[in-house]
Amino acid sequence: MLKNLFLVSIRNLRRNKGYTLLNILGLTVAITVSILTIIKVDTEFSFEKDYTDFKRIYRINQDLYISDQHIEAAVTPGAIAQAIVETFPEVELSVRLERGNATLRHGDKDFDIDNLVLADSTVFSMFGIELVNQDKPNPTAALNTIAISQALAQRIFGNANPLGQILITGGTNSTIITAVFANLPEKSHLKVDAVIDLAKHSQSGSVTSWYDSGLFTYIKISEHADVKKLEEKLNEFMREKTAEIREKTGWRSEFSLMPITSIRLHSHRIGDSGGGSFGHIIALLAVTLIVVTLAAVNYTNMSVALANRRAHEVGMRKIVGSPRTIIIGQFLCESAILSIFAFLLALPLTEVCLSPFAELTGMPLSYGVLSNISITLSFLGFAIALGILSGFYPAFVLSSFDPLKVIRKGSSKQRSRTLLRNFLIVTQFAASLALIIVTIVVYQQREFLAKQSMGIDKENTIVLSTRNIDKASSLEPIKNEIKAINGVLAVALTASNPPQDFSASNFIPEDSPEDGTILITQIIGDSDFINSLGIPLIEGRQFDSALPADSLAVIVNQTLARRMGWNDPIGKRVWKSKEMEPYRVIGVVADFHFESMHTPIKPLVILLNSQGARNIIVRLKPENKPETIAAIKAAWGEMYQGQEITFAYVSDNYNKLYQSEEGMSKGFILLTIIAIFIACLGLVGLAAYSTNLRIKEIGIRKVMGASTSTLLIMLWWSFIKLIGIATLIAWPVSYYLSKDWLNNFAYRVELSPWVFIITAVMGIVLAILSVGSITYQAAGQNPSESIKYE
Repeated sequence: MLKNLFLVSIRNLRRNKGYTLLNILGLTVAITVSILTIIKVDTEFSFEKDYTDFKRIYRINQDLYISDQHIEAAVTPGAIAQAIVETFPEVELSVRLERGNATLRHGDKDFDIDNLVLADSTVFSMFGIELVNQDKPNPTAALNTIAISQALAQRIFGNANPLGQILITGGTNSTIITAVFANLPEKSHLKVDAVIDLAKHSQSGSVTSWYDSGLFTYIKISEHADVKKLEEKLNEFMREKTAEIREKTGWRSEFSLMPITSIRLHSHRIGDSGGGSFGHIIALLAVTLIVVTLAAVNYTNMSVALANRRAHEVGMRKIVGSPRTIIIGQFLCESAILSIFAFLLALPLTEVCLSPFAELTGMPLSYGVLSNISITLSFLGFAIALGILSGFYPAFVLSSFDPLKVIRKGSSKQRSRTLLRNFLIVTQFAASLALIIVTIVVYQQREFLAKQSMGIDKENTIVLSTRNIDKASSLEPIKNEIKAINGVLAVALTASNPPQDFSASNFIPEDSPEDGTILITQIIGDSDFINSLGIPLIEGRQFDSALPADSLAVIVNQTLARRMGWNDPIGKRVWKSKEMEPYRVIGVVADFHFESMHTPIKPLVILLNSQGARNIIVRLKPENKPETIAAIKAAWGEMYQGQEITFAYVSDNYNKLYQSEEGMSKGFILLTIIAIFIACLGLVGLAAYSTNLRIKEIGIRKVMGASTSTLLIMLWWSFIKLIGIATLIAWPVSYYLSKDWLNNFAYRVELSPWVFIITAVMGIVLAILSVGSITYQAAGQNPSESIKYE
């Protein structure tokens, strides 16, 4: 029986080669996209799961409420960590982390690392990180010791033993390697190349504080601990510890425990280094579902279109006694065979696309489709299920034909099947056109973000990293050398790397209600900081390092002046606390974006201080930038021999804020092209079928004098009106989706009606191009051949 079903299915598929090819092509593309998406989603949801006891590890998050501000932070005061281990028995372990970077020197070579972590010694036991080589029980206990990863050890020392070797940090500090630890899992929000002791090396004021926040705090809880009750006890505990400061400042904070497995997709708090987005995962799944649905609709559409050809076959089968279940099985067998063929083609196509897809989404994928037999079989099962689902409706419709009616005059359901085909075409193109509109909007917003001036001269400004130089005072000579170069407009020393490293602190501005505290972003730089970024000065003056009083001066942005209602901001006072001497406002700068454009511009103060500067900001003349940068490198090389210069354009730093949107934009463009391709495949198949049904009509019309152009318009009109209906459906759907997505940005493009109009025209053009060759061939055929067609 099964053999007979298989042979008949192959015969039927070969008999309709064109339709079979179109269906296999559509299903192959849909299965390939589905497999890639499944691997991507599985990768995203498997973050942190390689750690031992990952289910018991939580990060403490903090929600700060200061005046009318609500700040969601991933960092906490440093005093919490040990206190809760001692206070709450369900907390087994805690660790504090502080991110940093460094240039490590070994011999005459420098090695820049972006993932130097200051941590408590419990970091290795917290995350189950294996120490593959060590010479002390506590590898970071001594003052000048460091533990490095296997990858970094291989990079610096090759196959030589790194234990006991000396690394120079900060230009002159010697550190001894006391341990090598296994590389952390790639699927983790933690990136660690080297570890040094937090308590001995951190310069953060939050290490022992109960209220200053600057450290990431992780805890491991006992297996049967109640997380909600622990959160309540933690908040009660912290309210007692911070009662005095809360009463003085008026702020309050709430603490919550976030599973580390949720950080990748669900945390975008201050301090988080970025990662995936649950919303983008949902969008990817939704678009993939559309692509799969379009392929399934194609199969259903073409099967229903071929119903007249198959009707006599079904009628004869029923007359000779074939039960309906066998007929249903026959059609499902055909769809299963089609999906298996498509899967076999999708396998190599998926493997070829894995690397480009991983690059596009910005995350290496967990595995390939051929990585093991169980994964391959599960994808095969998915492909067969897709094929059977696609053939489900045609199988039950075609098997329900009345054999006597079918044999006498063909199927009696021609009109209902035509309505179904039209409905499916409208559905396909409505989804495709909505995708086109959303993709255009996503692309426009991405371009808007990339090209915005942000209020600074980001295109002509570079930041030089000085992390391999020991003292900030030694930066003044190189600043003066760079300033003297012909193509340089301004140079500044700063602790910031725009738009990174900007911290926030509590201030009490003059005229704030009841001397209320406000959390204000602060930037620290020297007297040339404003000029170095090209920030316009609206009122007052800039810093003057020759004036001692300017050590207690601040420059504020327009947002802070507006918020405080300062009509004349110059001379207004700003306190860190009422016990301290106030800062006085000497200038107001135009608002500029020091964060991503997801959020509105916040109040800002700029303070004069070059101590602790780690970066040199250099604004270049737009002309001859490569030559100017070459001159800067030469000056650097003369002053710091053997120390390689590291720099980046400020525009590149800002673009990193929108990597998620960039990946989404590229992904939408790709998937939209695939969706349109599949929809057009279906249109080609239906155009061929519909045109064949009207061959005789076309011939008679030509004999009666109809021109080829008239016939083309007649044939095209049946498709164009369907595209028109699809457009009317796509417009409101895409408008709602686009508007909802744009609401994630404080600054965004406006939805233009031209996007919707152009998309409608594009849909009509696509329809005409898809059916053009088929309809033109039919319209141009010799009428004598057309009339004798039957």
